[in-house]
Parts: sequence; C-alpha cells; structure tokens
Amino acid sequence: MRVNAPEQASPAITPGSPKALDAWRVGQVLNATVIETAAQGAITLRINNTLIQAQSQLPVSPGQQLSLQVANTGQQTVLKVIEPAAPTDPLTQALRVALPRQAALPPLLANLAWLSAPSGTAQASTLSPAVTQLASQLFNNLASAASATTAQGLKDALYNSGLFLENKLAHQVPRQDQQGLKNDFKAGLLRLLEGLHAESVRGQNSPGQPSATQPPSLRGSPLQAQPAVPASLPVQSPSGAVAELTQQTEGALARLQLNQLTSLPAAEHPAPLWTLELPLRHNGRADLLHMRIEQDQTAKRSSTQNASWTVSLGLDLDGLGPMHARITLANERVSTTLWAERGETVALLDKHIDELRHGLAHAGLKTDTIRCQQGEPPRATSEAAITNEMALVDLTA
Repeated sequence: MRVNAPEQASPAITPGSPKALDAWRVGQVLNATVIETAAQGAITLRINNTLIQAQSQLPVSPGQQLSLQVANTGQQTVLKVIEPAAPTDPLTQALRVALPRQAALPPLLANLAWLSAPSGTAQASTLSPAVTQLASQLFNNLASAASATTAQGLKDALYNSGLFLENKLAHQVPRQDQQGLKNDFKAGLLRLLEGLHAESVRGQNSPGQPSATQPPSLRGSPLQAQPAVPASLPVQSPSGAVAELTQQTEGALARLQLNQLTSLPAAEHPAPLWTLELPLRHNGRADLLHMRIEQDQTAKRSSTQNASWTVSLGLDLDGLGPMHARITLANERVSTTLWAERGETVALLDKHIDELRHGLAHAGLKTDTIRCQQGEPPRATSEAAITNEMALVDLTA
C-alpha cells in the first residue's frame, strides 16, 4: 500500500525549473535521487538526468532514492513522496544507491595525473588553484608502483586504498598515525569533492563572463586510451570542468563504496574477503590494479593455523594487454596461475616463468604449480556465492 507523506513533507518545485517539468502529468510517478541538501529545506534532486531545485521539510540525505508522485502542475509543481511498502535491507539499499552512480576510475585518475603535472598545461586548466591543489595532493598521495613491490609498501598501499577509512575513524586513529588519514584514497576523494562543491557554489554566486579563448578541458577518456595529454583539447567552460570532475569523483566514491559493500561478511562467505582497486603512480600516470584477497572458508571453519589464502589480480599493461593472476598460499606452499588474452603475452610469460619460480624460492616459499594460459580465469565459487547473496533482482522463470 502506498502512503502519501503529509503536505508539509512534499517537495514543491520552485519556479524557474527546467522545461522538462512541462512534460509531467498529475499522477505520474517519478524516481528521484537526492544530490544535495541545504539550509531551510532546500534540496537538489536528479530526475531523468535533470537537476531539480526543490523545497521540503522531509529529512533526506545525499544519495537517497525517492519515489515521487506528481500532485500538482502549473506555476508551482508539487510532488508527494510515496512511502515504500516495507523497509529495505540497509545493505541492499546501499547497493541500489551506489550501483547507478559508480563509474570507472581511469578517467578520474587521468585527470588527477594531468592536473598534478609540473608542465604549464595543467596550470592552464579552468579549475581554481584550490581545486587543482586538492587534485594534485590526491594524486601525489597515491602509492608508487616501486613502493608496492615491497611487503611493507604493499601493506601501506592496501591500508590507504580507501577500503578501511571508516574502520580507521571508528577506532580513533592515534596521532602518530594521522598520516594514514592524510594518504587515504577515499578521504582524499571526499576532500576533493568538498572543494568542487565549494567551487560550484562560488561559480553560481559570482558568474563571470567567458573569456574569448577558454583553456583546455579536462580529459574524459580512459587512461589506457590516452597515455599522454593531447596537444589540443576541446574548449570547456569553468563550470563544465567543475561539473565533469565532480561527476567523476562521485562515480569513483560510489565504486569504492561498492567494493566496501562486497567486502562485508556474507552468510555464504563468512571468511575474510576484500575486493579493491589499487591505483599506483608510475611514470607520471596512475595504473590500476584490481585485487581480491580471500581466505579459504574450510580452513576458517576448521580453525587451522595454516589457513589457505588466495589473491586474484587483474591489470592491463602497455604492450601486454589484459592479464590476470591467481596466487594461492597453503602450508607455506604457493601455486600460481597466470592468464593473458594475447597469445604472444602467454609465450613471453612462459619464457620468464623460471624467474618467478626463483623469486618465490628466494622469498622462502615453496612452489607447487606455476603455469600460464591464454584466456580469462574462471569465476571463483565464493564470488558467485556473494553475487547471489547480494542479488538486487530475483528472477524466477
């Protein structure tokens, strides 16, 4: 049963809203996302990819999904909130909010690298010095690829990947570990987003006249597709640059939140598991390493000291193409399987596989199976179980 919220809790669309409102009809149901809240009940909604300014006393928060019904049209459009029939599981609701907003990280990482470049090109961007500085700090705080080759360096990179930010805050990080908050990827994204929102407000309050020659725009294509900044980029207004970078930052935060949600213990997989994307600085750019770290469920239940762990990696390197690796450690013995989409990459890996074997032995590990093959890795059983546990749509044929 649908229950209309009280009249005072119904957002009323203010005059001067987009012309898209003309197509609305009384009784029509709209799906909206709360983008921003302000003082005195002012809220910003996204409805059908259109931003709507509304006024409401309804307690809402950014990212919240609303089902609205058009109650009145004309000089003042009134929307009433439709209350859901039953409360939604918090985890399912969080997934539904994050899924449509998440976006791939490479475009944002490309822009961060560009804005932090010492060349004059980044300095000519349409963004303010304050936002450029936040973007540069975020990029420079990323772990370097060289540091991630050491045990401590990789441990620090994982700790600062953003996956554990809330855990740091919940445990009241001691003063001597405040650097962990400063270098945290998610904390840096939140600081950048706050700066972009402030920049957007300043631009709305004091709009300037566009110059005759606008500086180049931000880059929106994936990092791997454009390893170098083009000499000439499309013209873009300051507000457009802020909007583009804001959208990329919000998408990155939503994607990081999805990784956090999928890393939570599930009924079908109570053993430790972490899914993350680790950006690493390398030669003035950021490479993205996809990681999945999980403990064997059987070993967890049996409480054995020598638990089995599996690390799955995914990366796309210049000249080698997409590659995957699955490394399993059990009883101090390591088994490794490598996959590559290109046949020539498989041949190259086979040629150097003895170097990997010797490296593992030098680290004090005994090796079992080490092999390379073409294609993609099979889906892990635990991954399928988690997907079924967190399914948002249940279809029965």
